[in-house]
Order: sequence, then structure tokens, then C-alpha cells
Amino acid sequence: MAKSLTHIPEKFHANHPVFLQKIGKFFLSITGWKFKGDIPKDDRILLVAGPHTSNWDFFLALAFIFGLNLNVYW
Repeated sequence: MAKSLTHIPEKFHANHPVFLQKIGKFFLSITGWKFKGDIPKDDRILLVAGPHTSNWDFFLALAFIFGLNLNVYW
């Protein structure tokens, strides 16, 4: 995952342990997923993902949350 392509506004940063961040990045890299672009700088954003095709969707979501160190509310 290229760090230079991803800009995350400070208000969306979380305090996930570095170990979980590395696991998230590793899981994304071995499964071939990449994040490109920037997260919007709006006060709030809504992410909708669906339809769920398998139970792997949950693990991919966690990998993105931990790998990008995002502060997410369910």
C-alpha cells in the first residue's frame, strides 16, 4: 500500500496499536486490495458497502480500518 497516495484528515485518525496497523496492511497486501486517493475533508462522511457476498467482507473492513488507522463508528 503506497503511503504517499493516501491522505487521511487528522480528525479521522485513530489510536490503533501499531501491531494491528501492520496486520491490517499485511492482510490487504496479500489479498490484493489497495487504497487510492484521499479521504474527503468533510466533517462527517458515510461509507456504505454492500451487498455482502461472504463473511470475508467483515475481515476486509477491519483490515482497512486498522491498516489506514481510521476512527470508525458502527
